[in-house]
Amino acid sequence: MEQFLEFILSFFEKLSAFFLAFLAALGIGNVTPEEPAISQTTVFSIGIYDTIRAVEGGCTDGRYVYQILIDPDAEKDATPCKILKIDSTDWKTVTVSETLNIDHANDVTYDSTQNLLLVSNNIPNYTTVTAVDPLTLTVKSTYTLPQKIYSIVYVGSKDCYYAGISKTYNIVQFSKNFEELGTIEGINSGYTRQGIESDGAYLYCIFYKENTIYKYDFEGNYQGRCVLPDTANEAENMFFLGGNLYVGYNIIGKTTGGFIAKVENAKYTKD
Repeated sequence: MEQFLEFILSFFEKLSAFFLAFLAALGIGNVTPEEPAISQTTVFSIGIYDTIRAVEGGCTDGRYVYQILIDPDAEKDATPCKILKIDSTDWKTVTVSETLNIDHANDVTYDSTQNLLLVSNNIPNYTTVTAVDPLTLTVKSTYTLPQKIYSIVYVGSKDCYYAGISKTYNIVQFSKNFEELGTIEGINSGYTRQGIESDGAYLYCIFYKENTIYKYDFEGNYQGRCVLPDTANEAENMFFLGGNLYVGYNIIGKTTGGFIAKVENAKYTKD
């Protein structure tokens, strides 16, 4: 009797395995679903202000989004720009600054401890960072750094700054007094260097052509890259708001400024 029961159990196990294999071959049954593809949705259209039309640096203070536009055809030592302050609760413009001269204004970050926007001037004053009042959008002061940079981010969890070193893919760490604390060696992608951002746990460097984000931990370990879904426009800056990723784009070859897009299902892979 015992042998008969073992035979019956063995028979049904084999039969079950056969049917499961048959269903899998037909694409039926316990099949792992595909992960959703990366996508983006425009949340704000950035207009132009006469010749001030090219999107550059952008950041958030947790509610308001700050987006910089410049005149790309102006002389490099006298580039006019404007800063837009946008309320992310309804995506409407709150304030537009007077015309400022902050050079190329390639990247901007919000320092919550000082309640200041810090702009990486970039071309032609690579060692200059300009402090801007987020309420009045007026220039408060400037800093001269010991290193040429093209991007900057304040990381509250570490109470310090990280910045992209000009003409390289490396990242420098600065104290609050802009003293150099160390350098992270980044991957030379060959892409156009744009901005840097942090979610408090990682660093993210955004590039153009192709529109890509490279992710590192604070020890400099490469975590992978995310290829953005937009291939028609120029990714200029990125920021995190409410746990969501947003990217500021410049519209290539147009006179209509750019736009801010919410990016969903971003995946970072080591390829």
